[in-house]
Amino acid sequence: MINYVPRKNSNVLLLTSYHSKLKQGLKRPNIINEYNLGKGCVDSRDARIEDFSCKRKTNRYIMLMLYFIVEVCINNGFLLMRHQQSYQKTKKRFTRELSA
Repeated sequence: MINYVPRKNSNVLLLTSYHSKLKQGLKRPNIINEYNLGKGCVDSRDARIEDFSCKRKTNRYIMLMLYFIVEVCINNGFLLMRHQQSYQKTKKRFTRELSA
């Protein structure tokens, strides 16, 4: 367990098996740096999904999971299409082509 205090009245608790013995002179543990490196990808994925979402209001959690899976699949398909070909269409247009 790591207790990291970046500034006064703010602490971060981490339960990890990633690190070895923590040196007292380090300003920030390595696990915090690794977390911050991966965090950007998740934020950009969330931003791309929210642009054109298929979410609907529902009381059933299973439908929320289904909507999330569909959105991630659409996003991944769009990224693959854009990477493999010179695909210049928008994600909204790609989603409409998928549904047709």
